[in-house]
Parts: sequence; C-alpha cells; structure tokens
Amino acid sequence: MIYYLVSSFINFSVSLLLGIFVLHKNSRARINRGLFLWCLSVASWSFFYFLWQLTIENEMASLLFARLLMVGAVWVPIAYLRVVVIFLDIERGEKRLINFIFALSIIFTLLLLTPLMVKNVEPVAGFAFWPKPGLAYAPFSYVYRDNFLRSISFL
Repeated sequence: MIYYLVSSFINFSVSLLLGIFVLHKNSRARINRGLFLWCLSVASWSFFYFLWQLTIENEMASLLFARLLMVGAVWVPIAYLRVVVIFLDIERGEKRLINFIFALSIIFTLLLLTPLMVKNVEPVAGFAFWPKPGLAYAPFSYVYRDNFLRSISFL
C-alpha cells in the first residue's frame, strides 16, 4: 500500500508545482488560469487521496478524506473541458455546456456532504477502508465519462 501513498504525494506535488509554474508564467492568459485550475483540482484529489491512505486505523477520518478527495474528482472534468475549449478557442460556442456542467459540479460537491456520493468505507482488497458509492455516484460517473469523451471529441 506504500505505492499508493507515495504516488499520490508525488502526483499532488507535481500537479501543484506545475499549476503554480503555469500561472506564474502568465496569470492573465485564460489558458494559463484554466490549466492552473485543472492542476489544482488534480492536486486537491491527490492530496486528500494521500491523507486517506494515511488513515488505516480510523474509519471516520477515512470517510472524511474519501469524501474530500472526491471534491477534486468532481472538478477535474469541468476544469479539463474548460482548458480544451479555451485552447481550441470555442469557449463562446460551448458556454451553455460549460455553465451546465459547472452547475452539476456544484450539486455533486454539495452532495459530498451527504452519503449520496460516498456512502461509507469498508475493507476491500487489502484496503482497511475503501469508499463505497452512494446513489448519486452513478450519475456523477456518467457526467464524468461524458465530459471526458466530449473533451476528447473536441480535440
């Protein structure tokens, strides 16, 4: 399990440093701000994943960190889509889509305060506390997948 701990910390560090570097290069450019937010959402996910991996004996802390790591996961798709549409200069044509997915991201983030996204944690495959999905996780997964495929189709 040390692999997951180390790789998540490396992912957090590299994502955060890359985001800061890109923003520092030109903080006024929309693409740089978009890349920073994308890196920040990945860094957020990785940081709380790292903390989740550290909580091998505390079920409540594991559940808290499992829900917090999902905050980053919720915002990765919209941040990535925004980077793609800015890069392709099609942001105006996709404003409705971006606003809709942004609204969904807010809803999914609020649902993380409930068991609807992450119901609980329990032992699975060598992990002391693995997050179990709630009822809203399936719609989130669909939006995540659809957003990813849409971003790729734009490219």
